[in-house]
Amino acid sequence: MVSVGGLGSLLIIAGPLASVYCATVMSSSFTILYSIACMFFWLAVLFGMASVLVWFEPSPSLLTDEHTALFHSEGSPLMHNIRILVVSMIFQEIGRYGSWLVHGAVVDVLGKRQGSPLVAKDILLLAITQGLSHAIVHAMVFSGSWIPLLMGGGTLYNQTCPQMSVFTVGAVSMLAISSIITLSTLHSHAAMAKYGAWSKRMSASGVHCLAACITLLNLIHGGCMVTVPLLCGVAVAYGTWVIRHKL
Repeated sequence: MVSVGGLGSLLIIAGPLASVYCATVMSSSFTILYSIACMFFWLAVLFGMASVLVWFEPSPSLLTDEHTALFHSEGSPLMHNIRILVVSMIFQEIGRYGSWLVHGAVVDVLGKRQGSPLVAKDILLLAITQGLSHAIVHAMVFSGSWIPLLMGGGTLYNQTCPQMSVFTVGAVSMLAISSIITLSTLHSHAAMAKYGAWSKRMSASGVHCLAACITLLNLIHGGCMVTVPLLCGVAVAYGTWVIRHKL
């Protein structure tokens, strides 16, 4: 039963991402190869982030008595999760700036090869490819953490959220966050290209940070009933804003 529920929730994440990927990235062989390269880039960023986060949450096999005392005596679960979010956001925003540098280099190289600057549609497609690649890798790593949970024999619920299963909360939240990640990449790349100003680019990072902070509400009893619709609302509102302002 738990495996069926988990797989169903995975489809909630994978279905829309796969549909958008097929409709945009798979339009040419170059963007497919470019997306694979971008996924490897973001995997490297997330592995680097994980190597730092292991000091916040080391695996049980690596824990010594000294480590155990340290991690069980430091602050509240809220502060612990805030530290993890801060480290995660720093790594991902540094990675996003790196992806912008790659994006600019690819646009320049392609423009030189064809003898004229790329049109706005092609530049947008490259940005969508980068955003989707980030979102897909993010979703894959998140979903991979469910593998041990799929081995159980019943529907899983968190003590702080008895209203919805762990998989439902995670799937809908990840779908919303994946949308925000893709949109924030489009927003930040377009802002840097048009204005070159950090104030414009950081507004995209701010939305990403806001979405991450909203997930902290899951630590409160019944918080998932606020977190899930709030994340979906932020994703829809941000998407509407990006489209209305033409990125």
